[in-house]
Amino acid sequence: MKKQSEKVYKVREGFRVKGDAQAIGERLEKIAEKHGGELPPVAVVADARKESSPLHNSFTWDDTEAAKQWRIEQARRLIRSFEVTYMDSRDDTETTHQVFVNLYENNTPSKPYERLEDVFNDPVRRHSYLLLALCELRSFKEKYKRLTELSRIFDEIDRLESRSKKKDPQ
Repeated sequence: MKKQSEKVYKVREGFRVKGDAQAIGERLEKIAEKHGGELPPVAVVADARKESSPLHNSFTWDDTEAAKQWRIEQARRLIRSFEVTYMDSRDDTETTHQVFVNLYENNTPSKPYERLEDVFNDPVRRHSYLLLALCELRSFKEKYKRLTELSRIFDEIDRLESRSKKKDPQ
């Protein structure tokens, strides 16, 4: 009989957690087992309420601070929810895009959103936006790497990354 391989948990690139990744991963698996293989966020919070849980330090338990953080997240969602459509009267075409973008990974709270048109008018910021897009494509590739049907897309992502390194405007 083949021995099941050991699971080693680690935090994905671009994410941060407070605590031991292995212990947290194992706890999340345990919670999922209790729920028929599904992992409801409400069950994660319920488990994390216990100070003995390895999940506990991943949450803000001061309700005033948590409310403040949640309102900042709501503001981010509000900012990201808008798009603008430009009408070109010369040929009756429309162009639609997001109004504001954040050029920083994980939407760092101290870093503001910027108008996309301003980003595209500045070569350095435009390149930063391209690098952010490539980072998101890498994350997409990592997330779906087991889907061999997407291998041609993954190859194109690799080519884009290679080309963007050669065109750094700095």
